[in-house]
Amino acid sequence: MAEPPSIAAVQAEFSRRFHIDLPAEFRADGLTGGADGLILSNEPGRLNTVLMGHGRAQLMKELPVGHHTVGFWGYGSNSYAFYFVSKQARELVYLRLHTGGAYTDPVRAAADITDFVPPFVRLLRGVRERGGRLLAIESLGTAWYLYQNDGLGRQLRVPLLGCSGCIDTFDRLLNGAPTPVGASGEFDEEAAREGALKVAKRLYADEVKRPGKERGGMRAIGAAMNVIRGTSGNRSTREFHQLLLSALGALRERHQDLDGENEHAQRCIGCLIDAIRQEQAPG
Repeated sequence: MAEPPSIAAVQAEFSRRFHIDLPAEFRADGLTGGADGLILSNEPGRLNTVLMGHGRAQLMKELPVGHHTVGFWGYGSNSYAFYFVSKQARELVYLRLHTGGAYTDPVRAAADITDFVPPFVRLLRGVRERGGRLLAIESLGTAWYLYQNDGLGRQLRVPLLGCSGCIDTFDRLLNGAPTPVGASGEFDEEAAREGALKVAKRLYADEVKRPGKERGGMRAIGAAMNVIRGTSGNRSTREFHQLLLSALGALRERHQDLDGENEHAQRCIGCLIDAIRQEQAPG
């Protein structure tokens, strides 16, 4: 019988993949394995809900204070991720950081995680030093960061995994001008982003159903979804769509498929551009 996974094994795998140490904040005593994969929790009986459940914000509300899950887990051909889920009295953290799969780039995914984790830990430590509260969700293109202290706070709903300059964004979240809790301090891109991703996922599903073994369209739409998730820094819905459509147009021009299915891949990105323009662009 195979030995159950240990925190030492998680630490070793984290270092092997990402070339940085597993942060002390991600470790805890009393963790045990409870699902296939290198995943540990102090509540292994809840792992199915934690790993596969929807509605991350609601899930974090329902978990008991003291919950801690960390490690690697995935299923199917493409749904693999590094997880860190922790609920403390003043912190709710749900990180599901994609590590790649059959139709994505694991090397790129690993580099994104290497770039993301140290700035995030810096944010976490800054919140603790100030005695504040933090909600942090980063899960496959869905994100919500909320920092509160003394009745004031700042929030951000832009995915930061894979985005350059996330350390500056986290610093602004922690040190920027606060607003009353519940007020909107900046443009919320989540609805526009989710709308564009919904269109992309529909086209991706169509490509999955195509006969034959061609995967160029799936890879192209996957690359386009990364562009959608990474588009940020806008002040209005119109500005968001202008920037997004421009970025997707640039992707169509430069995209080269691994198997040489360039024509079909570029056509798929063009179809996505047309669909977003028709369904999501403001009037």
